[in-house]
Amino acid sequence: MSTRLCQNSSIIPNSLADAIKGKTYYNYQDAWGAVAFKVKNPNSSTEIHKIILAARYYRKHYDDRPFSISKDKTVRFLNREYYLGSVGYATWNYFQDDNVFLNGGSEYFPLRLNFNWVFGAEKDEKYGRRFYNNFRMSYFAAFPKLFYLNTDFSLGGYYNGKDFQQKLFQYRLRLYSAKVNLGKKIFFRQFITFKANVGFDRPKDRELILNDATGLRGMYTSQLTAQKIYTTTLESVLYGNFKVFGFNGSVALFADLGWLQNNKPYQMQAVQGIGASLRLRNLNFGIGYFDFSLVFYPNFLNTPQKPYTFLYVPEFLKGIRQDNLFEYYSLEPEYNGQPTLR
Repeated sequence: MSTRLCQNSSIIPNSLADAIKGKTYYNYQDAWGAVAFKVKNPNSSTEIHKIILAARYYRKHYDDRPFSISKDKTVRFLNREYYLGSVGYATWNYFQDDNVFLNGGSEYFPLRLNFNWVFGAEKDEKYGRRFYNNFRMSYFAAFPKLFYLNTDFSLGGYYNGKDFQQKLFQYRLRLYSAKVNLGKKIFFRQFITFKANVGFDRPKDRELILNDATGLRGMYTSQLTAQKIYTTTLESVLYGNFKVFGFNGSVALFADLGWLQNNKPYQMQAVQGIGASLRLRNLNFGIGYFDFSLVFYPNFLNTPQKPYTFLYVPEFLKGIRQDNLFEYYSLEPEYNGQPTLR
């Protein structure tokens, strides 16, 4: 049996002062715990299968805020509290590779089937007390000479005692190719990601948002909202199998393609982000990973939104997590148009 616990509590001042005028202070508490029980597998002596039981408490309360909901319904400072439980089944088996998301070093990716049911109660400042229910399933497979594949889906929503609200279906496919050598010192990988976030019966202030978290990197506006959002990312990465002044590095070209759809099935708004990244790593200097990216948005040439952005990511945020249901992020409800599949 394995057990893990974590908690976090803090009081944080306004970090959006330049964008949203006014004082904003909030305090939050977050506690999570899980226990895992090993299950015998008669078909394999190497794979580890476990039943995971988890619980989480989260509370966020604003002590001072400029407003509760903005006039266009896209920005919210709402008090929120939830109690969640989870029952899951996970395969603790991993595929080892190197030079995938990190530059240098071994990386471990999950294999086989995981699924869990998340349930609990939420207290929302606007919608009151509701019951939350979500089922998620993931499958991971490795074909070492061809590619690594991860596909998962989830279906969930809220129930207020009369009807189901804010329903959300999500599907995600992630794939990266095996190494393609372009000489002794350089090799190449191709990455493909597809995400579908399909909402039903969602109020205006809880529509899905197309942004950095949902597939359009560098986009932090909350103006791109819809009932349904689809994204595809194509990314080609060139790696150097050598060091320069102690740095490992890679260069990437990428295209993030997004589509927003409301109730009319044949009317979609397309948004693109096209750019390049330089990624560096130097463990001698204590630099585990950082990423410099320049992104251009051709659809935003005639809007107040800047048609470009420069990103500096000082830590590793992109990879495929070791999704064994033994981390706090496996127990999180959908909210604010953000997905439960990360």
